[in-house]
Amino acid sequence: MIAAQVDTRGLPCTAGEYGKIRIAGVQVGRGYLGGKPELCRQRQLPDCVGFVETNQGERVFITSDRGVVQDGKIYFAGREDTTLIENVLLSSKNVLGAAVGMETLAEDGNQIVQRLFALVITQSDVDEQKVRANLIQECVINLPTYSIPWKVQF
Repeated sequence: MIAAQVDTRGLPCTAGEYGKIRIAGVQVGRGYLGGKPELCRQRQLPDCVGFVETNQGERVFITSDRGVVQDGKIYFAGREDTTLIENVLLSSKNVLGAAVGMETLAEDGNQIVQRLFALVITQSDVDEQKVRANLIQECVINLPTYSIPWKVQF
């Protein structure tokens, strides 16, 4: 896998600059499960400029993740789009509304520790502890590990 970050114009970031993460390589799929051709056209593009050192025309996936690539590692710094996570939360019959945010837990020199959290609105007559457990279980089943909220608040 090859990863790089781009700025708001889609151009490569300078070394150490945070931007939107793009990945390329043979593991980049040809589309989303269940179709979604418009989303595929927006997020999966041929690498026309070759900025991630791919073979000309190899597919590049544009993530909604922000971060920086240094020394071959991706340092996650948040998401620009939380729709997928919110849709998993909203799939519960007890949830009326949901939002996802990023919380900074600690800063230690250059190391910033951030975690996703979820805010949910439920029907008034639910057992919040059971709903919380069910929501976390659904997130574990349906989301990549880095997208699972570390806490759910009501």
